[in-house]
This record gives sequence, structure tokens and C-alpha cells, in this order.
Amino acid sequence: MLNDMPKCLTNIPDINAIIAPSSCGNGFVEKGEECDCGTLEECTNACCDPETCKLTAGSMCAHGDCCEDCQYKRAGAVCREAKDDCDLPEMCTGYSGNCPSDRFRMNGHPCNNGEGFCYMGICPTRESQCRAAFGPQATDGAASCYRMNEKGVYYGYCRKERGSHVPCKKKDIMCGKLYCSGGQEMPTYGSLVTFEYCKASFPRNGDTDLGMILNGTKCGDGMVCSNGECVYAEDVFRSSDCSAKCPGHAVCDHEMQCQCEEGWAPPNCDSSSTVTSFAIIAGVLVVLTVIVIAAILLFRFRVFKKSSHTRRGPGATNQVFVDQEQRQREHPGLAVPTQKINDKKYLLPVPPLQENKPQLQSPIIRPKGPPPPVPCTKPAFSHTQDMFAPEKKPACLPVPKGKPPPPPKALKPPINPRV
Repeated sequence: MLNDMPKCLTNIPDINAIIAPSSCGNGFVEKGEECDCGTLEECTNACCDPETCKLTAGSMCAHGDCCEDCQYKRAGAVCREAKDDCDLPEMCTGYSGNCPSDRFRMNGHPCNNGEGFCYMGICPTRESQCRAAFGPQATDGAASCYRMNEKGVYYGYCRKERGSHVPCKKKDIMCGKLYCSGGQEMPTYGSLVTFEYCKASFPRNGDTDLGMILNGTKCGDGMVCSNGECVYAEDVFRSSDCSAKCPGHAVCDHEMQCQCEEGWAPPNCDSSSTVTSFAIIAGVLVVLTVIVIAAILLFRFRVFKKSSHTRRGPGATNQVFVDQEQRQREHPGLAVPTQKINDKKYLLPVPPLQENKPQLQSPIIRPKGPPPPVPCTKPAFSHTQDMFAPEKKPACLPVPKGKPPPPPKALKPPINPRV
């Protein structure tokens, strides 16, 4: 649909060219306004204040193909793709939200696989003009049809001068009236004229004749039509020296101005948006690589530290081992038996030394007088004797002479016995 629209519908007018006074809220950006998103109820643009038609805080733009998230797109970003061989892609400038005006390949640039030359943004060929006049099934007429252009009549001529039809010279017959074959019966514009298998159109009531071959149409090797004449393309387009004044990443457009190639940022075409994107990606990859290497080194350091702590052996946390080392330092001459840590027969924890066992015997108290005689009763069990030693009968020693012991006292009955 956009391709079939008249260019005036897609041509955004200059703000200064609008004569009517500005009115905030009508949806048109007019003089004195930075944006216009409609009324307060209609506005859905976060970049624009509907009450003042000014940009919101922090916003650089509100409209346009080069405006994204209220900011200008980077210079070199494509805002309008090339639609055919004779079109050029437009890139954002980096300082405006609007896409630059549509630019085309320089006139005379080969197009349609060498079948034509670009002229004012189109690739005119007789085949394409016939399809436009008589539908998609129409084709270019035979070479014999174009001999009618030598007659100088309303259905066969090359140009008009003072109201008369000027016949074509023999070399120019392919630059006069367009002749087609096939397609729909009636032409899209004008009236039909037909003879044999050739058909053409002519205007009504003196209108401009749209059935003439367009300027820029190829009429021979290196030759194009220009005002009803078949001439050399270089003489018409005069673009041979245009490329010399453009930098390496720019080409000439149809107005003989330098236009950046796709991916190169205007106005100097010396910085590539692709290179910039690659540099950003490369920077991110470098940072990620450094982070990964740092994580690997940290992991290996922790593993090394853990293995070093394990190689110290189980005695490092064994209290007996620590006590032995401490006694060894305090008493260098004292030999403390140690065990092999790696010996498989010592799988159980090492029992504490005798010196660390609790004292089961009460301290020895030596009496000042002679010891009492040993009684004939069974001596009490001593904790220091071996519990598995055979029992021995104690020898009864003679009781020393002296005062006999008092007789045992009889037990008195309780005063208030319990019933």
C-alpha cells in the first residue's frame, strides 16, 4: 500500500511551512511545540506532556523513526530500508528523532540486472511501464510496433512542439510512444488505441500523455531516453565524477550529494555502527571472561587451602596429640610414645595416657604413731587392686595385751513403736 501511495501522503511537511496557528492537543507538531500527543485523555506517549506539548523531563524526543524510549537512536541506525535497486537506506543522525528524507541512487546507476538505469529513484523499463498501463500480464510490444513512432501522429510520435506531434528519428523510435501486448483490454489511464497485436494509450481532452516512454529508460547499450531522444547515459546523468568527491563509505544520490552506505554513521560516514556494536559486544565478552577466570582461580585457591588443611593429619585436632606435643616442648628429655597416624591398625581413637586419667585413690596420709593391728575380717576392696586377682585370706595377728574392749551395748526398744 505504501508503494502505491502518492509521495505527498508520506512526505512530512516542514513545521515552518504550516500557516495555521498552532493548537496544542490536535495531534500535529506545530511551530512552538516540541511534541503533540493529542488531548489529555488521548495521549499515551510518555515522552510528551499533553498539557504543554513539551517533552517530559529527561526526554530528548517523542516522535519519529529515530526516537526510541524518548531518546535519539544512535547515529548510523537504519530508519528506512532500501525498497529496491534504486533506493538508498536512510540512517539516523544521532541528533534528531526524525528519519532523514528519502534518498535514491544516483541517476544512471544500473538496475534490474542491467535492464535499466536508475532515474529519480525508479528503474524505468518498457516492461514495467506496460504492466502499469495494462496490468501485470502485459508485456513490452514487438520492435515492429515502435516503427509507428516515425509517423508523427497522436498514437505515434516522440515529442510535442507548438501543439504538433514531432515524429521520431530512426535511432529514437524506442523513446516515443509506449507499445504493449497482452494484459487487460483497456489501459489504466487514457484511451485505447490498437492495431494488430500492438496497443497503446493516448490522453483525453489535451491532458498530459502518460503513454509515453519515461526518461531514463534504456534504449541501447549505455544509452537512455531523454526528452524523446536516445542519448548516452553519461551525457544525461553527468555523474561520472560524483564518486570522487565522496569518502570511502559514501555514495552519490540522485541530487549528486554524498550519502552514507548502510551501517556507516552520517555525516562523515567514518564510523561504523557495526564496528561500534562489535566493540560493545567484545567489551562485554572480555568482562565475562575476566569474571570466569577470577571465579576459577578462587575455586582452585579454596580447594588448595582445604587440601593443605587436610594434609596436617588428624592429630592436629586430637587433644592427646596436642598434649603430647606440649609435654614434649616442656620436657625435652621425656620420651613420649607416639603412634603412626597412617597405621591401619589404629582405626579407633587413641586412649588417653595414664597421666591424664583421673585419680581414683585418695592421697596417702602417714600416721604419726604405729599402725593398728590388721583385723581378721575380710579387708575392704581397694580400687587400686586388680579386680581379677585371686582372693587371699588375711592372716590374723595376735591382739596386743591390754585393756579388753568394752562389751557391746544392748539396743534399747523404741519409745513409740510404730504399729
